Amino acid sequence: MEKTYFVKRNVLADKGSRLANYLIDYIVVIGLSIVFLMALYLLNDVLGFDMANTLLWIENMNSAEEYVFGMFFTIPYYFFMESLTYTTIGKLVTGTTVVDKEGNPPDTKSILKRTFTRIIPFDALSFLGQQGRGWHDTISNTYVVKKKQLETDRDNFYALETLGEEISDDPS
Repeated sequence: MEKTYFVKRNVLADKGSRLANYLIDYIVVIGLSIVFLMALYLLNDVLGFDMANTLLWIENMNSAEEYVFGMFFTIPYYFFMESLTYTTIGKLVTGTTVVDKEGNPPDTKSILKRTFTRIIPFDALSFLGQQGRGWHDTISNTYVVKKKQLETDRDNFYALETLGEEISDDPS
């Protein structure tokens, strides 16, 4: 009977890494929105498209509109990055990744829950609690872990499972 590995506290990303992930990804999302705005200005000024009303609206957005505008960049960024690579630019820098409770890549439904939970105000700070897991982690039942530590821990777990088993020369 084969045992199943479950994520342990020792492989969870620390709060410093989580904060670094957030800050780096926040900068990336701001960069994406700046590129978008530059494209609008380019369409307006260089290519002659009439984007003046849109640009005026963007320049005069209130706080709620700015928040919604930001979500148009945040949601696709996190969904595509985490559903395709289980990581983001911030997580790449800090050597962390997103996994399910067994240390495997999460399914698309979990990533979708994780992504849309980020809309909740103050979700970005929710990982600062005692458990070190954000609301987007607990609601989606996912974990942010130190990638190398997880691999080592999981390899050790399964190595112990096979300890004492007889090795056969027959490959079948």
